[in-house]
Amino acid sequence: MKISPANVTFNPTGTPVSEDFDDVYFRDGKGLAETDYVFIKHNYLLEKWSTHSESHFVIAETGFGTGLNFLRTWQIFQRFLAENPSATCQHLYFISTEKFPIPLAELQQAIACYPELAQEANAFYEQYPQPLFGCHRLHFPNVTCDIWIGDINETLPLIYTPKNGLVDVWYLDGFAPSKNPEMWQPELFANITRISKQGASLATFTAASFVRRNLQAAGFVIKKVPGFGQKREMITATFCPAAADHAVNSTTNGIQEPTDGDSNNTVLDSEINTHRYRQTTPYFNRERVASYEKIHIIGGGIAAASLAYECTQLGLNVVVYCKDATLAQGASGNSVGGFYPQLNADPGVNSQIQAHSFLYAKRCYEKLAKTQHFGHDWCGVLLVGFNEKVQARQNNLVAKQQWPSHLIFPVNAAQASAQANIEIPYSGLFIPDGGWISPPELVQALMSAANATGRCEVRSQTTAKYFSHGTQKTTNMLDTLQLNDEPFTINANEAVVFATGHDTPELLGTLSPEFRLVRGQVEVLPPTNTSAKLATVICHKGYFTPVVNGAHACGSTYSKNDTATDYRPEDSQTNLLNHKKALQQAPWMQEFSSSDKARAAIRCSTPDHNPMCGKLPDLEQQRISLNTLYKAKAAAQYPEGEWHKNCYVLSGLGSRGLTTAPLLAANLAAELAGQPLPMSTPMLDALMPNRFQVRALIRQQPKQS
Repeated sequence: MKISPANVTFNPTGTPVSEDFDDVYFRDGKGLAETDYVFIKHNYLLEKWSTHSESHFVIAETGFGTGLNFLRTWQIFQRFLAENPSATCQHLYFISTEKFPIPLAELQQAIACYPELAQEANAFYEQYPQPLFGCHRLHFPNVTCDIWIGDINETLPLIYTPKNGLVDVWYLDGFAPSKNPEMWQPELFANITRISKQGASLATFTAASFVRRNLQAAGFVIKKVPGFGQKREMITATFCPAAADHAVNSTTNGIQEPTDGDSNNTVLDSEINTHRYRQTTPYFNRERVASYEKIHIIGGGIAAASLAYECTQLGLNVVVYCKDATLAQGASGNSVGGFYPQLNADPGVNSQIQAHSFLYAKRCYEKLAKTQHFGHDWCGVLLVGFNEKVQARQNNLVAKQQWPSHLIFPVNAAQASAQANIEIPYSGLFIPDGGWISPPELVQALMSAANATGRCEVRSQTTAKYFSHGTQKTTNMLDTLQLNDEPFTINANEAVVFATGHDTPELLGTLSPEFRLVRGQVEVLPPTNTSAKLATVICHKGYFTPVVNGAHACGSTYSKNDTATDYRPEDSQTNLLNHKKALQQAPWMQEFSSSDKARAAIRCSTPDHNPMCGKLPDLEQQRISLNTLYKAKAAAQYPEGEWHKNCYVLSGLGSRGLTTAPLLAANLAAELAGQPLPMSTPMLDALMPNRFQVRALIRQQPKQS
């Protein structure tokens, strides 16, 4: 979905003004004072943080705007931690939404009004997200900010919410109802209800009667208090579902109380209740079954290393079991890999996963590079339009304008040649934040960063040879595996994750979800005098990198269901011929001859090319419990399905592991820690390890043997 930027001007006092809504973002010189009074004071944040029984606390906001509320809350939370180092609550999640993101330059000008926020603001500017629909997770010390870009009534329903709710405190902000009636719709209050924990508090600057009545219908106990400055009143509220039940039982009519000149703000009590109790599709649920004290990660590649890194960042203890003497000996062992997303003209779920994974990975790698060394260069990636079919597909992507121009933009042949610093006689698409990375060095860097936390242990030459369902056929039995032929029982407060790449199908046997194994061979080519000038990664059917450590990396072949890793001269010929054919109008490419320096590895993919990330399903039991899916009953009428207790899988990343591993690992780590997830529910559902069986049951297709 295309996102439009905010149209911002500044009044004579330097206060930002929205041209779209004819309203100021904050009061002249009083923005911080209003944030302190309305949201921090009247949500009793300091008191709540002091008594909070969980390690993390969740605030949700309607309307990110300039980020003033976030920056101030972050600052206050850091002061709280400094004064209360032993408090149980040590991490703040701030979830906000924004339909019209402010361009960075205007945002910086707006926040410059408050130099006391400079430290937080400068750190925030470094990660300011691109205007792409969906969730953008930004990490700071002890604080995580999720900015959901898009219309709030479209983004709030996408937030995965546990059964007991997600949000502890609400900042009901945004432009006044009279200025922005599109936001203050029944869906807003319904989704606030759906996401709130029982006892969640809410504060808002407005005292409009229809807001008060809709909050009451949504289950909030309302209190009016003096407003900020010259405003007579404002609203504070506490979420109590019994209040909504009472409202439903006491009236048969919807509440209709238009105000501020708007006659369309109507909400039916029954509609609120429907939203309140609606949860995710039961058989795609991601509820953890225990509070895990330790995570056992089996694997030694990019998936395992990324997960170890993300888990330790959240305070989880991990043990990594690598079958080899050193890490990154499988598909993550190629010396150089291209880093870029695979995008389609239409922003479907697959492309959304790619785009958000890419942007998150870039932020992750930039942070990692500040403390760890790994070979990389953000030199950009040029997608060459090497034939009419590809050009038509690229033109379609450009015409639909669904992706931010900072993410991907068109170039003609002259511009392509300038970006590549070498003749490229084709038009194409350029991804400026892409480039190349050394996968083995990246894996080592991620693991070193995990080790530096003191919460990670790596056990090499440890082979997981067998995995069983225990001695009794029940999902209440803890699953068992063998490490180096010794039984290993998973304790109730521990979890195991299979991040085992192409070994996953053999390791899990009949318990395995559906994977596809693909052999790929990558060439190492010495540069010519001309090719040595190449300054960007070139992609067509394959990829071709600039000179790294004295050679180009050229790949790759795709041999399905082939699990041999021997060097094959014929694959080298295939690789080179594919590149020469695709770039046949580029004379410098025709100068290359085959090299006998190559490496083959096995990629693990899936039938729909999306990875597997989540709980390991008990496929046999789910075939029984979900065998009526073809009847297409309401999702809530189906059971949650059966799962191998405390067992998870992170695999099937294919040839895009450098792009997808960080966000998938962040999501799984948050799932294991019982914390907010950084991906939308459609994306999460598209990654569930039981999705192929669910689709087969819906279509009444037998599982392939």
